[in-house]
Amino acid sequence: NELVTTLEYQVAEIYLSQKRYRDALASYVRVLRREGEASDVAHFRIGEIKLLMNKPDEAAEYFRDLLNRFPNSRMRSDARYKLARSLEAFGDYKQAFTEYRSFLMENPGHPLVGRAWYQAGICANRLKDEKSALQFFEKVLQHKVSPELIVRSRYELGRLEKMRGNFELAMNHIQVAISSGILPELGGILQFELGDL
Repeated sequence: NELVTTLEYQVAEIYLSQKRYRDALASYVRVLRREGEASDVAHFRIGEIKLLMNKPDEAAEYFRDLLNRFPNSRMRSDARYKLARSLEAFGDYKQAFTEYRSFLMENPGHPLVGRAWYQAGICANRLKDEKSALQFFEKVLQHKVSPELIVRSRYELGRLEKMRGNFELAMNHIQVAISSGILPELGGILQFELGDL
């Protein structure tokens, strides 16, 4: 019955807003079993809850399933991004990097593009792919993103350029990050990097 499914979905949303994750999970699973029109959203929400419960491997399964089963879902772009985040949290940087790239190619105007460039850069760094990491962090600087992401990207660029022996460029990135005054928790690390340079 569609009405029962709708009510179950609304109950799940209320539980989620109250951070009652286990109750929300049980309700979303019941929505999935009924296979109504909210099934794709239920998949997405279960994936989100699994991430919140620190189960990124299980979250990835739900996001991947959504992408495979619902090609026309309005949740596809967000699911692709969350799949990449889940894989990154699980430590599968290679697959996460691939998913971030897919997300960026498929969704150039998405609000999370800047964040995806940054996270792709982090994954590339973990994979020792300096060239890609540099490109992705540079892309962050070219997008309208939060000042925090700019500073974090400048820090990463500074470290990468230092490793490549481009000390002047590295110093420039670190100095700009310091002068922003954003992210005081990074202040000590930035000062250390500057002193080291």
